[in-house]
Amino acid sequence: MGDRPNYQMIAIRIGDILKYDTSLNEIDRAAMPVFSFQREDFPEVAAITSKRAKRIYEWIMTLGKQKMDPVRRDDLLKKFLILLVSEKQIPKVEKILEQANAGISISKPIKKFYSMGFHEEIIKNCLDYYLQGDFFHAVFEAVKIYEHAVKEKSKKSITGVNLMEEVWSCKGGVLKVTKCETTTERDIQEGLKNLSVGLIKVGRNPTAHEPANKLEINEQDCLDLLSLTSFLLRKLDQSVYYPSK
Repeated sequence: MGDRPNYQMIAIRIGDILKYDTSLNEIDRAAMPVFSFQREDFPEVAAITSKRAKRIYEWIMTLGKQKMDPVRRDDLLKKFLILLVSEKQIPKVEKILEQANAGISISKPIKKFYSMGFHEEIIKNCLDYYLQGDFFHAVFEAVKIYEHAVKEKSKKSITGVNLMEEVWSCKGGVLKVTKCETTTERDIQEGLKNLSVGLIKVGRNPTAHEPANKLEINEQDCLDLLSLTSFLLRKLDQSVYYPSK
């Protein structure tokens, strides 16, 4: 019992340091995708004057009351804090977690994600899914972003594999990263087309047609596919649009 995390300490101290750094809506938005239970009221919360600190206290203490495997409970706390805590507050929160004997870290997932050097669109649209451990939707969102960006720059109405095969083709394609004059240039252009087609087949078609619980995408697969999508987005940024003749 002595090894259990002190949830009350965590709730009070984290609420205190985040009360000027977040809003009630942001706190609830961080809680909703993580917790499957309703927030409870606690009489002792009257001693906390900040509404935002109270809200954080209530969510964490409600989690602490849930009858579940302790490892599962701590994992939910970790996911909640990852979504809630700003990067500048991570060191303070990490210290509180250590002092409360929580045995969890919220800095590693964020550092790992940012260390990949992803395209800004991947960071903006996929980070929250990744931090929640929702690797399925992180990949689905990334590929959807790439497809939409290609469609927009190429000014085409088609989608999916047909879009990639048409716009990136050396012959008649409207998006070019090379002049397609030498063998090497043609190989690069065709390679980009094939990678784009492959990404759609692997990352969009299965995720669009299979339930999330039927399609396993682990963390490493997710990071690999996000890296590929990021590479293709950068090549798209560099590409030149040639109007159809």
